[in-house]
Amino acid sequence: FNKSGLQRNYTSKSKLKKSSNKYLHLKTVTNAGHYYLLGFLSINENTPQQFFDSFKITDFNYKEEKFEVQKDTSLYFTVNSSVKPSFINYYTKYNKEKNKSYKGFTRKSSYNSKANETVEIELNKKHDLTSYKNIDSLWKDVSYREIFKNLNKIVSDLIEPSEFKNSKILQVHQKKKGKDKNGYHYYQYLLKDSLSSKAIKVKHILAKGAVYELKTLIDTTKKESKFISDFYTSFTPKDTLLGKSLFEDKTAIFFDALKNKDSLVLGATRFVNFEESNANQLMDIVTNYEFANNQLEIKESLIKELGKFKKKKIQNFLENLYEKSFDNPDIQLA
Repeated sequence: FNKSGLQRNYTSKSKLKKSSNKYLHLKTVTNAGHYYLLGFLSINENTPQQFFDSFKITDFNYKEEKFEVQKDTSLYFTVNSSVKPSFINYYTKYNKEKNKSYKGFTRKSSYNSKANETVEIELNKKHDLTSYKNIDSLWKDVSYREIFKNLNKIVSDLIEPSEFKNSKILQVHQKKKGKDKNGYHYYQYLLKDSLSSKAIKVKHILAKGAVYELKTLIDTTKKESKFISDFYTSFTPKDTLLGKSLFEDKTAIFFDALKNKDSLVLGATRFVNFEESNANQLMDIVTNYEFANNQLEIKESLIKELGKFKKKKIQNFLENLYEKSFDNPDIQLA
């Protein structure tokens, strides 16, 4: 394994047969998702250094005239690319009947160039009741750094400490946050292992009530190709934005919908950003509101939300509720 220089590589040699004087020399070189294998057959065991050293990887050469604005009608964006979007039919009869406009959904697609470079796109439309304090709290929620940290904690909770070894995780490098030329908030970074020149380039883009995620594999020792760089810089969500703003207080909407028996609140408690200032209203609803049969899970969820606020008044309320709920084990578990 050769660590010297920017281009790390593997070399090996093997005698083909004991009775033969022929040797096979191999060298493996990588560039992002591309792997190159060089082979040299010789009559001696000396490494064919001149042949191996002569191998150079050059940049992909995309023709300028092949790039044009592509409109992706399935995921609602435009991009300057040499690859046309592939149509994915998300509009089935089932979706029309079952998928309410206020619900969240996820759609995925990928763009593959002739040089076998791939950009993966994911559209995550949030539930209309989803809210965040600010843009940083949103990026913290969707970023891979937090996901990796939580994964380590989950694994350590499931496995005996003696069995769990804190695995090396991909580190976040070259973080960039801000607004692009079209006014969309974005968060871009690289996920990378310290011993590898490869990295996953990730970019999150906020479009009102939806978050896009772009991912591709790159090599940090090489210049990005036109296909990759143009895709990331020209990607633009469609003007007709999806969903509701993620930075509005949705608690009033939630309480009104709950009292009106609106289906908007079913399964939606986890999306609402309840603050300690909502505690009195939450306690009042848990105590006095008559929940319908299909809303009982909401009551349990609101009790759990109250448990997040560490105030003596709330603790006393929950202890009292527990004592009154011996005929309802679900409430006690909550």
